[in-house]
Amino acid sequence: MINHTMIVSFDDAIPDSELDQYLKDIEQVMRDSGTIQTFAAKRHIRVAADDHSPVFVASAVVRLG
Repeated sequence: MINHTMIVSFDDAIPDSELDQYLKDIEQVMRDSGTIQTFAAKRHIRVAADDHSPVFVASAVVRLG
């Protein structure tokens, strides 16, 4: 199996409810395509270092198998 990791990042912060819906939509599209066996999505957990390099901070990470 091939695993693919997708880093999701938005220029501006979005509400939690919009991020949740975005991740649900990605999962549904991928499952409907029939090309994946596994799906996992996790929100980014902020740490102090994020403030020093905001351009590298993801909103979420998605893993497809």
